Amino acid sequence: MKRQRKHNILVFLLVLCLAVPLSGCRAARQLQDELSQVSDGIEALLSENRTNVSRSTEKSDTPDAPGQSLPESTADTWDSVTYDPLFYPYYGQLSENAQVVYRQVCYYAAAQTASFEPCRPLSEEEAEAIMTAVYYDQPGLFWLDGDYEYRHLNGQVVELILHFNDLAQELAANRREFERAASSILAEARQASDPAASERIVHDRLLERVVYDENAPYNQNAYSALVGGSAVCAGYARAFQYLMLELQIPCYYCVGTAVSYQDGPQGSVEDHAWNIVCLEGEYYNIDPTWNDTLLAEWGLVSYGYYNQADEFFLTDHTRDIKSAGLPACTGTRSTYEALYGHPAELGILPALGLSEEDVIYDLASYYEHCHTALVESGPGESTVTAVLWGEELCTAVQDSINSGDYEEGFLSAAAKELSLNGFHFSVHIAFQAMGGGCYLLEQTMTLE
Repeated sequence: MKRQRKHNILVFLLVLCLAVPLSGCRAARQLQDELSQVSDGIEALLSENRTNVSRSTEKSDTPDAPGQSLPESTADTWDSVTYDPLFYPYYGQLSENAQVVYRQVCYYAAAQTASFEPCRPLSEEEAEAIMTAVYYDQPGLFWLDGDYEYRHLNGQVVELILHFNDLAQELAANRREFERAASSILAEARQASDPAASERIVHDRLLERVVYDENAPYNQNAYSALVGGSAVCAGYARAFQYLMLELQIPCYYCVGTAVSYQDGPQGSVEDHAWNIVCLEGEYYNIDPTWNDTLLAEWGLVSYGYYNQADEFFLTDHTRDIKSAGLPACTGTRSTYEALYGHPAELGILPALGLSEEDVIYDLASYYEHCHTALVESGPGESTVTAVLWGEELCTAVQDSINSGDYEEGFLSAAAKELSLNGFHFSVHIAFQAMGGGCYLLEQTMTLE
């Protein structure tokens, strides 16, 4: 996730007076009254009148229904636009005045108007909350850059300045490309029998299309994922959010941290983004990024972090304060297990031609599994494909192979059963994370 950046720029009194437009809700007389209160001279004014640059957003130009674009040439004013808090929860958390400015920001972002005066009195804290809300609610404004500026006087914001990325230069063509990329997924999802089935299609097709790439251009937004086919967690989450909103399914962008084990078993806490989805009035966590495991190289999608309740999810995901107000995820009717008959961690089994009988929960069962495979195949090469439940079991299996304990565990008994007095044995194991703490074991054994 992109870290917040802030810069402070001193603005001289003369420049400020010339630069701030006195229109809309800010009357010239009001500004003059405020300026007359400054009695400590130019130095005090310089310290007050700074330009603050905070992280901005990629905002979806969606006025009424989720996913519906704001017409570029016949756009109505922001006062006629409404947003349903069921689909735009960060908007719903704002005050009534702040909601008006939120709508104004969306209006000007859709029109590519970089600088404008807030139509309501606005504190710096309110500006920050509004821009965060737009950023998190609106995944479709992919041309909006990740920073914005505001100019304030005596603690009141008098100008908002949006930054646009290079995609804004040929926006009409880029929007067509973006919508075309989304349309194939949406067309299939709209044929599904219910919202839960639509969600599964969106999830699977998105992960089939996208690879994780920190160097991908615009990797924080939905355009990078849908058009470029590469993104980081924010891009995955915003693309998923955009598609679900187009299907009229409430889906939220959630930020926080997660414990990553990429660099070692101790784990490290990293910034992260995922989604919360609402199905039949119940809420669930879903993390498209973490479901896009190395199994994708085999054309397989994982489901370890699919429609999970907080009880499971928050063991390694922690919401940031900005997303703490999103609904608690306690749903039960649309968990992966409720929908498909087995735990989310095992959702990949059918694609592998495996069943729950192929899931191994302890070292003794692993030894038994290997013993059976050797006896059934006899001398020569044999392969064991199974799912190990839990990282601790993975470690125990690896330790057994490294130490030679597997000989007593299964090899000696299998050789005796095959009436082999002398033999040569070799074993090679490989693990692939399936999500949710489960691992696919691929083990090749040669007995000669």
